[in-house]
Amino acid sequence: MTRILLPLIADVETHGSPVPSSPPTLYDKIDEDPNDGDATRVRLFNAGETEASAFDAGVIPANANIQAVTVRWAALAASGIDPTLMRAGLRLGGIDHWAEDRAPASDDYSVFEEVFATDPRTGDPWEKEGLVGQSAIAQATEMPGVPGFPRLSQRVVLVDYVPGPSRVSAKPQSLSPQPLTVTLLATARVGVMRSLAPRSGALRSRGPSGALRSRAPSGAPESKSPSGKVE
Repeated sequence: MTRILLPLIADVETHGSPVPSSPPTLYDKIDEDPNDGDATRVRLFNAGETEASAFDAGVIPANANIQAVTVRWAALAASGIDPTLMRAGLRLGGIDHWAEDRAPASDDYSVFEEVFATDPRTGDPWEKEGLVGQSAIAQATEMPGVPGFPRLSQRVVLVDYVPGPSRVSAKPQSLSPQPLTVTLLATARVGVMRSLAPRSGALRSRGPSGALRSRAPSGAPESKSPSGKVE
């Protein structure tokens, strides 16, 4: 997976001129992907002056296995016979780590990608903590001695990573209410069946004389009415 880390709302170091000039910030003129050409850009006036802005590393998952960090940038050389040389990189812990010089074209924007497979400070694999609070950088290292200024239209950071294993919660799972519902229904059915069953001694019949007689439970003595008839 790849995440684009756009510049934060902060210009760490600026020397160029933003176009358009309002607002006067530079980071928002070069934060789009893909680049928008001359619509928004930064003009560079002097070789060796660095443009730096912080990027947002908070979008990287905490368990990400980072494979590479790439600076993608687009530049247009100043017109002239002498070439314009520019470069980009990362500012990590206050130290600038540059990729090689590039010679952008002067008739259209050239797009470059500077890949840092490992953390240049240590040579070890990247960790998310190593990117928090850091900056992307770019500058012209050589400019022609004729009128015209090189332009920077894009500078964003891309992070390639593989998601790490998800964390499994140790909290026990709650019991599903479905078995409880089935049990209650079964109990209700049993109760219905019991209510329909005849109770012992509850049957009554009429004798020849039309009087009602109650059949006593098995083994229980029969009761007699005052007239001596068995009920």
